[in-house]
Amino acid sequence: MIKTKNKRNFKTVVFLLLIALVVTLVPVSIFAYAEEADGIIPTEGVIGITPSSGTFTVSTWDELGTAIAAASTIGQYTMIIDGNLNAIGSGNQNAITIPAGRDILLVSDDAGVERIILQTVANQRHFIVNGTLTLGNGVAISGDRQNVITNHGGITVNSGGQLYMQTGSSIRNNLSGNNINSAGVLVTGAGSGFTMNGGTISGNFTNTGNGGSNGGGGVRVNAGATFTMNGGLIHDNLTGRFGGGVYVNASTFIMNNGVISGNTGLLGGGVTLMGASANVTMNGGEIHNNTAALGGGVNVEIGTFTMNDGLIHENTGTGRNNTDTANDANRGGAGVFIQGGGTFNLHGGTIRRNIAEFGRRRRCSNIYKWCNNPNDWWYN
Repeated sequence: MIKTKNKRNFKTVVFLLLIALVVTLVPVSIFAYAEEADGIIPTEGVIGITPSSGTFTVSTWDELGTAIAAASTIGQYTMIIDGNLNAIGSGNQNAITIPAGRDILLVSDDAGVERIILQTVANQRHFIVNGTLTLGNGVAISGDRQNVITNHGGITVNSGGQLYMQTGSSIRNNLSGNNINSAGVLVTGAGSGFTMNGGTISGNFTNTGNGGSNGGGGVRVNAGATFTMNGGLIHDNLTGRFGGGVYVNASTFIMNNGVISGNTGLLGGGVTLMGASANVTMNGGEIHNNTAALGGGVNVEIGTFTMNDGLIHENTGTGRNNTDTANDANRGGAGVFIQGGGTFNLHGGTIRRNIAEFGRRRRCSNIYKWCNNPNDWWYN
């Protein structure tokens, strides 16, 4: 027979064993946070376990870079911007990299207050995206091209990277003189993508000069990349060569909605296609009030533009050589200008009220097809 005292000891031992078992089964991740003054930071380097998502509140450029570097490859991390950030004066003024496998969302701490992320350091972008970056409401990615003449600002999305823009975000006033970068957004490499659901891309300038196959004031999409526009506004961007608004270079652009307006280029004020694999599908939206010498709205240099719906209107073609009024090859196509290597498929939508300022054949204002044989030219 077990005495009472021994029974109590036995129960105590059993209780302690149960406590030990519970402690060993509790997920270590619940201890994987350390509170700091600017938010909850995952302490990955301490115990080797990171949370599946997290929220960081950041007040400086350096804090943003540090928080992004601390994010793990599991889940989305939200960066709450609680003030304007400036790369100038920071410990690391270089572009902030979004590593592969990371999913980062930037938002303003106040839905009614815009937070500006400013980059004016020479030859530095805002972000290099190898993972996923989403620009949320109230976040402005800005340069200062009116006052800073060196290349600066904008976003580059590399192979496998993804950029998303949401309503209330903006990319503006960035400057590029580089023959590769678009001042606003460059999407380049296999599997890279840019999805614009809302927001604005405006006031960016790609200063390529009047030569070479370069351009893309607002957005440049290189081989292997895809740009999908579901909404938003691309306006008042400028380039010295191809595609004031969007330059599709041997890549894919799908326009489902949104507006491309007020952009300026030499060839293709709104959109330019270049390269046999360049493919644009317009399912909706508007391309209007853009200006170029040839193809005020759209310049199909090489590639295929398919229009299923939408509106191309009130664009202007100024003419490439305003003194040569007898040569129609230098005029027209204010709405759509189709070069010898380009194809334009019109299945739906409307093209109207585009204006060719020079040339004997004003009827080429809306659609102009330039072939190698002048007898094959056709106009609308």
